[in-house]
Amino acid sequence: MISTNQFKNGNHIEVEGTIFKILEFQHVKPGKGGAFVRTKLRRSADGAVIDRTFRAGEKFRAVRTEARKMQFLYADGTDAHFMDEQSYEQLALPEGSLEGTLKWIRPNESVDLLYIDGKHDYWTFSDDLRWSEHLTPGGEILVHDCFSSIGVTLGVLGYVRPSRHLTYIDRVGSLARFHVRSPSARDRLRIVREIPWWLRNVVVKVALRLRLTGLSRALGHDGAADPY
Repeated sequence: MISTNQFKNGNHIEVEGTIFKILEFQHVKPGKGGAFVRTKLRRSADGAVIDRTFRAGEKFRAVRTEARKMQFLYADGTDAHFMDEQSYEQLALPEGSLEGTLKWIRPNESVDLLYIDGKHDYWTFSDDLRWSEHLTPGGEILVHDCFSSIGVTLGVLGYVRPSRHLTYIDRVGSLARFHVRSPSARDRLRIVREIPWWLRNVVVKVALRLRLTGLSRALGHDGAADPY
């Protein structure tokens, strides 16, 4: 959590379920009444700038973000394809989720892509999935540390598996892919089939903390870092 006393320009905070970037803030202590903080915030979802006033000492969930330079490659009618200018990793986003934006971007042009990260506990992960409401049907969601982190995995089992509008597709390592669509019984079973791999990762993490390197190697994990 972050309080108004810790505000800095550029911080991202969650206010009433929406993520904002702090552009400006001013602490005010009037002659009468309690102190408060005036802020100018930019909404991450659409870039809209608003003015908000908060009580001094009010607390909010801090959100870790990372801005990356991406090069727009092309759009194929289904997805828009981008490439990270540092790692050269490519990313495909559904064109429907970028409606109104692509017409302003030319091929090979650089854009700033904002990655919004959350805590890896059940409640925060489940809360972050509310962003799927902004995606069109067929939109894609990528989740790191899936079937590796205990909190994220419990969120998938408790929130996604019974969901009527989110479907687990597949994973590469612990990077899982979900689509915004109604899941079938087979889709739900696909989540259950990942449980043994998740339990293996939990055992590996415990073994590493107990310095049981022989056990972690027997489970196919080399090195001192956590799996994925």
